[in-house]
Amino acid sequence: MDDPAQGPWATDETTQILPAAAKKFAAFAAFAADVHATMNQMQARPVIEEIQLRGVFLEEEILLHQLDEHYIAGPDDRDRHPCRWMTVCSLLGISTLHRTDNRSLTAISPIAWAFFKNAFAMYAELIARGPAISSCEALLVMALFMLRTADAGLAAQLTAAAAHMAHMLGLQKQEYYVGLDAEVAERHKRILWAVYILNADVTHRYGIPSPLDEESIVIELPEVEHCHVFSPGDHTARLARQHRGGILRQQAFFAVAQLRIHKLLERVSSRRLSMQESTDLLEAVTKIHQELEEWKCFLPTETQPSSRAYGTPRLEMPVAILHYTYLSCISKISMTAAVLLDMATLNPDMQEVQSSTSNKIFATSRMARARCAMAARGTLDVLLRLQPQPFTHLWQTLCFPLSAILVLLSETLAYPASAHAETDVELIHDFVQYLERLKSEGCEVHRLLNGCRTIWSIATCALIASQTDQKVTVFEQTRESICSKFAQVVDWLQLAEGLLSNVPMLTSKARKFFCDILELGELDENYGDFAPEILKSSNYGFLFSN
Repeated sequence: MDDPAQGPWATDETTQILPAAAKKFAAFAAFAADVHATMNQMQARPVIEEIQLRGVFLEEEILLHQLDEHYIAGPDDRDRHPCRWMTVCSLLGISTLHRTDNRSLTAISPIAWAFFKNAFAMYAELIARGPAISSCEALLVMALFMLRTADAGLAAQLTAAAAHMAHMLGLQKQEYYVGLDAEVAERHKRILWAVYILNADVTHRYGIPSPLDEESIVIELPEVEHCHVFSPGDHTARLARQHRGGILRQQAFFAVAQLRIHKLLERVSSRRLSMQESTDLLEAVTKIHQELEEWKCFLPTETQPSSRAYGTPRLEMPVAILHYTYLSCISKISMTAAVLLDMATLNPDMQEVQSSTSNKIFATSRMARARCAMAARGTLDVLLRLQPQPFTHLWQTLCFPLSAILVLLSETLAYPASAHAETDVELIHDFVQYLERLKSEGCEVHRLLNGCRTIWSIATCALIASQTDQKVTVFEQTRESICSKFAQVVDWLQLAEGLLSNVPMLTSKARKFFCDILELGELDENYGDFAPEILKSSNYGFLFSN
């Protein structure tokens, strides 16, 4: 008798009779498998680890222990243990945002902010007390909350306070760990590296110098914990493990690179360099580039940034942030090289700088800028491979694709007839469509969406004008005006953050830069023009302003 579970046709018979249906079923099966894998990962990892995107420094067991102590002590005990109070309240606020459907954020956000304001109420008490490892931990968790908002200014203040606290404790010195239990010592090291990573990230995004430089820490990188982050094997199991020490270790590597790049950019921006100084800086840029490429080559092909291998998995946010950071570092060092080579071209006394470099990638300014454009294309590829995320998760990373489309707009305007121009315009449109999907899901991105539509429209006009050979037009004058502005940009990420954050030096610069390019409408002087109302602290009775 036929197996009733098999149905009237065998699988291969079905494939022969109904090929279209079979293909649809196969596609659905692949989709179902992807959803199943994602659900397994979500179930395998607690929310406390999900929200620590740059590596886990606070484990679930420690938080549960703090919660037990908090409830045993009662509601009037917060003054005796401000660090515990701040940590618990901040995490409750983050978790509230993280597990809320995007359509419900408007209703739920006041509750999350109430938790955070309870935590921040003890800030002065924490700072006035003597330094402690729990103080660093509390400041880090508060910073994690603020990084989910448009208030980058306060996030920078909190990460800097954590760095100063770590300095006072001596966490960056090996002698601090002498005599500590091995497990306790490892936990304290993870907290130090988390402080270092967040401060380096603030420096990378906003140009605010870190209290911890790349030479101040003499302890080893964090342990990977019984697993190799990028070892071949099952993607689901591997990605689920990456939130542990592996991600923290990889982010620590990038943090060192980010701070080195920041110093190089600071020196180059002065534009007053001798030939020897320029040569030395170009060699330093080349060295960082080689280290970044070695990191990339260490990964299996399917997990590399910009990989288009068959069966390339969708990315979880911690891995996507690694890719974003790598590509952003490539973009910044490429622009640093471009500025150095531009200076050499304009100054006859520095002509030897170009001939002295042995790096084929940065042989000319044009090649360096092309490398920056390649990184921008890779950044948008990361976005399109990203698994569905809560909006407050996504917000922390939207600066990367926004900076990428600005790079591609610049490339399209400068070289509208190039082989990449049409693809670049399509990539900009892909980002616009991505934002349209977010808006349809209830995310407040209408300002960002309108601005990106304008960027896409400008890029499209440049492409059409080049194809129709219409040179003497009103648009041609506009194109040349925008091109001259873009030619002065060195740091695309900071330009993007000027539209998204509330760091005054960035927002004012972005406003002047885009005043005759984008239709900005009514402005909020305290925030970038693309910052959504739902992520502004001032709307919840918590104001950080100029």
